[in-house]
Amino acid sequence: MELEGSYILKKPCYQSSEENVPTPECLKGSPWVAERALKTLVGPVTNPNVTVYDSDNFHRASTVYPYHHPQITHTCETDTDAPCEVYHISCSENVYEILDELADTGKTPIAATEVKLKMKSSQSIHVAAGEPDASYEDLDDQWDECQRVNQEVLDWALSSASGDALKEYESVGTKLVMGKDKKALNGGSWII
Repeated sequence: MELEGSYILKKPCYQSSEENVPTPECLKGSPWVAERALKTLVGPVTNPNVTVYDSDNFHRASTVYPYHHPQITHTCETDTDAPCEVYHISCSENVYEILDELADTGKTPIAATEVKLKMKSSQSIHVAAGEPDASYEDLDDQWDECQRVNQEVLDWALSSASGDALKEYESVGTKLVMGKDKKALNGGSWII
């Protein structure tokens, strides 16, 4: 729950600017997304002097005004010899079972059932990292990009679960299988 940035532990900031300002009352974004999701999507960049950094921010995915898009705000030159940071802003929204929002009945999961996440394409990150010839087809057109991010979450959960929890999952749990990404016509159809 801490890694997802659970709204149960602390409410989301949902400020109108792209980058939320964390306060004692609200959480800026998902720690998991900020630390791992973009790195899983993008993979390693070519230049060892370049570091990719993500600043995740909680925003409602379906809002039209203000409309929040992921951004790249800092880029690196091709073949830079100096340390350089690609700075990316992602937008995410946790989704919870409606019953848990109304009353804690113990019948539904308390963790998010979904994290709607907007990130720039892997190609755009590689280009920002000084790789002008990065291929969209190789990096973003395999239709397994979100599947890989979701699989990493599942693999982490299984490796971090207690022995008893893992035994219960293996014996009676519904096994999760990450499917291929689904094509969407636009952002509006992706959200639903």
